[in-house]
Amino acid sequence: MRIAPSLQVTETERQQLAQFEADRDLQNLAVFLGEKPGRRFVWSILALTGVLDTALRRPAPGQPVDALAMAYQDGARSMGVRWLRTLVEHFPVRFLEMQKESKE
Repeated sequence: MRIAPSLQVTETERQQLAQFEADRDLQNLAVFLGEKPGRRFVWSILALTGVLDTALRRPAPGQPVDALAMAYQDGARSMGVRWLRTLVEHFPVRFLEMQKESKE
């Protein structure tokens, strides 16, 4: 199915839409991080992804290495790294606040 030439989206329009969606997501995250329960929830997500742990979790002595489990853990950790990068880049003060609150 072809789209009529007048309805085709240009690359510039796609980029503008992507930027709009990214800005909206950051605004939503800013509201969420503005409250202590929101920061506590985001910190728990970071902890669940393993981003705060070492990169490789070794099995117990005598246990075989499970490649699928390692791949799963690495995928979760990659998502945590993305969240962490967003927090540090766009909300450094809130990130420091979360660190302090996590020790309470």
